[in-house]
Amino acid sequence: MSVYYSRALNLIFSISFRDHLDTCILNKAELCVIDALPNVNEQVPFISCVERLRLLADHQWETCSKKLNLNTELIRDCIHSFRLLLIEKRNAAEIKALQPPLEGVPWIVVDGQHVEGYPNFISYICKAYKGTDPLPGCSSSVNSVKLDASE
Repeated sequence: MSVYYSRALNLIFSISFRDHLDTCILNKAELCVIDALPNVNEQVPFISCVERLRLLADHQWETCSKKLNLNTELIRDCIHSFRLLLIEKRNAAEIKALQPPLEGVPWIVVDGQHVEGYPNFISYICKAYKGTDPLPGCSSSVNSVKLDASE
C-alpha cells in the first residue's frame, strides 16, 4: 500500500502545502482519488495522468478525471472539504510510523527494508512477494536481485 503525504505541513485545521498552489491542487486531487477508489488499478491511471500534466506545467486535473470517466464533482467536493484534512492526518500518522523512518522521497519499503536500487525495484517486489498466485512480470530472469547480503 502506498501513502501519499506530499511535502505538507499538517496544521490543526488546515493543510498548507509548501508547493505552489497549483501543485497543491494536483496533490489534493490525487489524495481524494486514492481515498475514493480503493482499487490501486483504478488509482494509478489517474495519478499517472496527473503526473504527466505536472511535467507539462498543466494543472487541470479535471482533464484526467473526464478522460477516465471519474466523478469530477465528487473529487472537487473532496478537495474543498474537511474530509481531505482527515485523509491527510491519517496519511501523516502512517508516514510517521514508518520503519525504517522516512528520510526522503520516494521512500519505498519492501519487506521491512528501504529500497534504494530503483532500477531493480521489480526484483525487490518479486522476491518479497509471499502470495500464492504468481505476479505478472515476475519471471526467473527478473528475480535476480538479492534483498540483503545474507542471501
